[in-house]
Amino acid sequence: MTRPVPLMFIKSPQASVRLPDQQEHKENSPEEAVGKVEEKDEQDIHSIVKGQLAKIQSPFGRHLYQPLRFKLGNEKEVVGALKEIQDDALIILEEQSSEELSIAIRDIQDILWRGQSLET
Repeated sequence: MTRPVPLMFIKSPQASVRLPDQQEHKENSPEEAVGKVEEKDEQDIHSIVKGQLAKIQSPFGRHLYQPLRFKLGNEKEVVGALKEIQDDALIILEEQSSEELSIAIRDIQDILWRGQSLET
């Protein structure tokens, strides 16, 4: 009895899966866990906002994604077009008053376009 000869060989890299240790899932105390979650959430928000800004920083992105709605940490929203991105702030041309506003990037919680969060 002979084995059939395979018709096609596919060369691919080896796949490996890393399973987390049970010790990684343990938490020392609820207070430490809450602090870590809040810190992680804040870092996640800032990384998402940075990704959203990378998407709209080009002239094409500024023209395409108009108007934008910027949700700020103090539950305030600003609607307008992005004029300029500086190191730590955005210059926005507000839609209603046509005034230029400067908003710190760390204050931005989310950037919305057409009622939905910009995809990163």
